[in-house]
Amino acid sequence: MAASCKKDTNPTDAQADRFIKLFGNYGEDFAAEVHQTEDNGYILVGTIATHTFGKDIAVIKTDKFGNEEWSKVYGDTLDDFGNSIKLVGSDFIVAGTTTDTSLTTNIYLIKLDAKGNLLWEKTIGSSANEQGNEVIVTSDNGFAIIGSTTAEELIIGPGGNDSTKNALGIKDFYLVKTDQNGDIEWAENYGADKDEYGTKVIQKNDGGYVLLGSSASFEEAQYKKTSILTILVNQNGDISGGFNSFGGSENDFGKDIEEVSGGFLILGTSSSFSSSGTDIYLAKSNSTLTSIIWEANIGSSGNEGGNSLYVNDKDSIIIAGYTDDPEASAGNRDHYLIRASSNGVWDETWSKTFGGSGEEITNSIEPTSDGGYILLGTTEFGGVQMINLTKLNPSASL
Repeated sequence: MAASCKKDTNPTDAQADRFIKLFGNYGEDFAAEVHQTEDNGYILVGTIATHTFGKDIAVIKTDKFGNEEWSKVYGDTLDDFGNSIKLVGSDFIVAGTTTDTSLTTNIYLIKLDAKGNLLWEKTIGSSANEQGNEVIVTSDNGFAIIGSTTAEELIIGPGGNDSTKNALGIKDFYLVKTDQNGDIEWAENYGADKDEYGTKVIQKNDGGYVLLGSSASFEEAQYKKTSILTILVNQNGDISGGFNSFGGSENDFGKDIEEVSGGFLILGTSSSFSSSGTDIYLAKSNSTLTSIIWEANIGSSGNEGGNSLYVNDKDSIIIAGYTDDPEASAGNRDHYLIRASSNGVWDETWSKTFGGSGEEITNSIEPTSDGGYILLGTTEFGGVQMINLTKLNPSASL
């Protein structure tokens, strides 16, 4: 079970607009994704270390004050990692990675009821190594999981037909489509001659998908190292838009993507445009992801990274990640929240940092029903890394 550090013993309704809660166990715990639930509480997924079973998937449900209502762990005696959670009515779907006795990793997909009880579980993959990084609920009430695979063949083709293909790279994007029971309808890998790593997936109105991640396969003059990569596929997993790269001449990593009017917003962490380390990379592409409408790098004299974004009702782009700017950060890294205009112009008067003397990183952000923000990330102190759930009021203040 995850242990909670609770600061509010008798909270009032007024205290629900801002709080910090820490959850974790014995060592290096990791936080992945958070969402607000219908009762105005929160559901979050991550990975916790245990004494006997290595790492396990942790799912924690809190009330609106961030106080734990229940927490459960899932996995076996080897390492399991929780990377994504979505709401399915009053239930939850969780995607991650599991390790078997041969030390091979596969995608692990589990469905939970409102109390965290296991409804079903699926292990998806091959004799190679697969990772499950995000799950979404599809328009037909099934699920799509994006991740990576080292397999050299297509496991299940569109329509459920087994087929093989030539080896692509060492690691490829891996997209799995299942029905509502988690049974595979098709699975496809995409890549070139080196490593590709799938991070995010969104479904378009036409039923197709946009995949986001990173690739080391592009050797053009402007892309010499790792690039941000997007791939468009149709509703059967067939490539419909090609491979499109974003970034510069150094290492760039794709973290989040959102469809907006006229195209897509792409968020990443980039070394290509900073003289001091890494910056937040933000770009808008056209609707086919074939050209950049605008791009911006946001940073300071330190290192910044962007992990999660959304567009608010005023068309501002809210980005969460981290910074170690010595003028803003209290520790090695701090939680970092910034705002940009719909044209990618950084509002420097609105930058927010939160943290102590250790290292803090925000991995997930979502708007809340009261106009505020819920952030999920990690906090490190005294050699222990814990899951950090932070609620900010509408002014983005604690």
